[in-house]
Amino acid sequence: MNATCPHCSTTFCGVDRDEDGRPEVPETTRCAHPGCEVYLCGAGCTELSFECDACNARFCSDHGLTFPEGRYCLACALEAVESYEPECECHQTDVDQCDASGCELHDSRSDWNVRLRAVTAMQQLEREGIA
Repeated sequence: MNATCPHCSTTFCGVDRDEDGRPEVPETTRCAHPGCEVYLCGAGCTELSFECDACNARFCSDHGLTFPEGRYCLACALEAVESYEPECECHQTDVDQCDASGCELHDSRSDWNVRLRAVTAMQQLEREGIA
């Protein structure tokens, strides 16, 4: 009996049947994100999923963020971004004023701040039940 993974369309030949008599896709793993109903097979679903570089759990591609440092689940992403927090490099322009341009920590256009905003936006969507 043959079975096809509903996510990656990989065909498995000679599989067993489940208790309801349907062909069973081998090595199915559920996405580790709470409430996610996606099951991932051990073959082609590797392209549709990832292993978090922090907690090593397997997630579907919808529940992760990729940074140059690695791929993280939503729960680990904030901690990962914060662990790479840069030093302040603001330049004092007056007694009470500093210029944040070029400062990775305070410049809103810096790579670090863009990543931090992406993580907090995903977490906000999670709290609102949108993602």
